[in-house]
Amino acid sequence: MSAQTSASAVTQRRSRDLAGSFASVIARPWVWVAVLTLLGFLLRRYHLGSESLWFDEADIVERARQSLPTLLEGFTKAGENGPLYTLMLHFWLAAISASPLLERALHVVFGHNQEALVRGLAAIFGTAAIPLMYGLGWRVGGPLLGLLSAGLLTFNPFHIWHSQDAKMYTLLVFMTLASSLLYLRALDHNSVRLWLGYVVSTWIMLTVHSMAGLVLLAQIVATPFLLGIRDQGSGIRDRGSGAEFSDPRPLIPDPRFRLVRWSWAMLLILIPVLPIVWLRAAALFEGADVGGWYTPTGLTDIIGTIFVKFAVNQATPPWEAIGSISMGVLALLGSIGLLRVNKQLKTQNHALERSEGSKLKTHYLVFSLWLTPILAFWAVTLKLPLFQPRYLIMALPAYLILAAAGLLALKRVHTALAVAGAILLGLPTIWALAGVNYSAQAQKEDWRGAIGYMQDHLRLRDAIVVFPGYMETSVNYYYRAGGPGDVPQVDVKTIPSLLTKGFGANELNETLWEAVTCHERAWVVTSPVREAQEDPQHQVREWFQYNWHTFDTQVFNGVTVYGIAFNGQPRCWFPEPDHKEPHSFTNGLDFQGYIYELRRKDNTQPDASYFPLTLYWRAQHKLDQDYQVRVMIKDPSGKLVVDEALGALNGYWPTSQWPPNTQIIDYRDLRLPGGLKPGDYTISLQLYPKGQPDQLLNLKEGGSEIVLKAPLSVVPWKP
Repeated sequence: MSAQTSASAVTQRRSRDLAGSFASVIARPWVWVAVLTLLGFLLRRYHLGSESLWFDEADIVERARQSLPTLLEGFTKAGENGPLYTLMLHFWLAAISASPLLERALHVVFGHNQEALVRGLAAIFGTAAIPLMYGLGWRVGGPLLGLLSAGLLTFNPFHIWHSQDAKMYTLLVFMTLASSLLYLRALDHNSVRLWLGYVVSTWIMLTVHSMAGLVLLAQIVATPFLLGIRDQGSGIRDRGSGAEFSDPRPLIPDPRFRLVRWSWAMLLILIPVLPIVWLRAAALFEGADVGGWYTPTGLTDIIGTIFVKFAVNQATPPWEAIGSISMGVLALLGSIGLLRVNKQLKTQNHALERSEGSKLKTHYLVFSLWLTPILAFWAVTLKLPLFQPRYLIMALPAYLILAAAGLLALKRVHTALAVAGAILLGLPTIWALAGVNYSAQAQKEDWRGAIGYMQDHLRLRDAIVVFPGYMETSVNYYYRAGGPGDVPQVDVKTIPSLLTKGFGANELNETLWEAVTCHERAWVVTSPVREAQEDPQHQVREWFQYNWHTFDTQVFNGVTVYGIAFNGQPRCWFPEPDHKEPHSFTNGLDFQGYIYELRRKDNTQPDASYFPLTLYWRAQHKLDQDYQVRVMIKDPSGKLVVDEALGALNGYWPTSQWPPNTQIIDYRDLRLPGGLKPGDYTISLQLYPKGQPDQLLNLKEGGSEIVLKAPLSVVPWKP
């Protein structure tokens, strides 16, 4: 044999060995679990900080910033929801603030903005649930069912959505899986160590969310079925053939000892939390914790909603219907398949039982984890309507396991059917992720955009009025005085809930007057949905809009900002123009002066920013038409850099509506372009009838243009 032939044989043998090693690795389930976990993290990390924090997220961040003693008190308060996650978020945020190096590292892991860091904790728990999902699926139906279940959770839009939400819901899913797995192992082996592990994990789970008790209830309901009380034979009977497989080892401990330890475990779980559960239930049924925010929901509506949410979260027609129906059909097929325990599944279960010493009918726990929370929650809503799909997220893993079992049932009929089922689930999932989870359009309440816009236009004598008042936490999270934009520090006022006991019309009127006293303008920040719940007659908004003058309305996703001008300062002194330069037009309209309301102490205005100009007018008599005010800004060379024509108060207060002999204050925010040369810029004004820019009004002293004497000093923007 030649050297070349020998080398070729060695190469081929090495290639076969490498291919065999690769195949053996691929055949190991842990490899696929690791791949799914990594992929799950990437899906939860993608666009993690692209959405603004919505109210609930901002609120939990505000609470997480409280002192440690206050947070620890939350574990014993009946009205506190999710104290464990809030405590964890406290330490998470504290660690980020204390270590710039850690902050930079976490920015690399989760994303460049602060929202990504805040949501990183939820993303971690969302990712960590994937291997636990495999574990529960494996115990129900073997490795393949475990992998399919983990795969469905990896790509599930509803779970990804809450993994990108700074709330406790992914921790609730994680602890549901952890507690259920430990429960199955404790029932299997009946060791003190496993029962203690189950007790501790369940304690932790019950501090995650008030609805975590539904998981414990589901475990208790499933217990008689898990143990197969009516089938306690020493062997495993094949119901199809009547044969019995013998096993020389005892498959389960003495049921009496297991029942004793189960009872002790339940006592250890329930006794410490019973007083809190009792107080919590009393608060719920008194309605003290929900404030009338929710509307009654029937069982069919609850099931229909979660079918959609658990399948695709949210998508456009017809993808919502395709996704929810496909997953519902698969879950039904999976339920039938698990109940019938067909020959292939029985063989897998027999191997599992012999290797693990297990005789538990684990699929009954899956059924209970799916049905019990839904039915129990519906029973609660009969007394107190508080339905939100996220409150039932603990039932998501069980539903996905049933759907995965449905895919296996189709595969046993024909592989093509399983592929078709996977496609029917996959296409709506992709559409939902692209159109909602990863959409370029805001899907959550856009407080970041709303407050950012308001800060760009905020002036020294403004006030921020938040209604409903509890949303102040969202404003406080994003409103930051100072900074590169020299944002002014102004008062933030809140309007209490109109449902507050003893807060009637007189109290509301006085609260509104107090909010506007000695302020020149107000930015009314509200959420339309929440406002409608708190104030269905829109008393607060109409008080501002009917008594004063709207000059701006900006609609963001879930948040609306109204700019309200008072034409002075109510119950306070009247602001006069800093620069009094009177001019009169031939139509009886007088220009009285202006103010440059500059933010910087050196009285300069950066380029690429909004220049706040205030103009003062007076009409000598009733004007018969509306006029546009053209404002022009020219650089030192005379080049026009800004040319903007609008009616008074951005067109909201037409000149034909001005009362005679009344001073009118007109606010203009003029956007300066970026890259302007430093220097003194000239500002001038012209007037013309609306829609007729070629019909300029003449001044009594001649000409048609007012050149303001005070120059505007422009400097480069420095972030």
